[in-house]
Amino acid sequence: MDAAVTSFDIRPTTLDDWEALRALRLEALLDTPAAYGTEHGEVLAWTPAQWHEFATSPLTFVAVADGELVGMARGGRNDHDPPDSLARWLWGMYVTPRARGSRVAAALVDFVAAWSKADGGTELCLFVSRDVARARAFYRKIGFVITGHSVTHEIRTDKVFEEMRRPL
Repeated sequence: MDAAVTSFDIRPTTLDDWEALRALRLEALLDTPAAYGTEHGEVLAWTPAQWHEFATSPLTFVAVADGELVGMARGGRNDHDPPDSLARWLWGMYVTPRARGSRVAAALVDFVAAWSKADGGTELCLFVSRDVARARAFYRKIGFVITGHSVTHEIRTDKVFEEMRRPL
């Protein structure tokens, strides 16, 4: 692990970030394809309009070090939860190799957790791939617990994701 990143900021994305965000997301899908429900080829085909929408979502957050995006995460509500659910969700988490081992990943989760709490949530939830032990270990280290619930990707049935939750 390379902990070269020591100073960074976390912030919501803006339209100006769309190209850098695109590059970061595509990097994530090549770096750890088992971690995500989408695949590189699918996302590579997105139009600039789709990237503009992604970048202007108020729930997409990035870590920025020396003017470069070094991590990303998204927050939100799960469409499958009841409307009055107090659960909030973390999706699409990724940290570039040069920022791994730093505080970037934990800070991104903390940022999504702060949004979640401000939105009325009482717990932060996520699905983590069974095939990405590094991610599961990281989430356990920062207080997430595996619930025993898992989902199999509806198209790529070789991808199984375990639910983890952490109280806010």
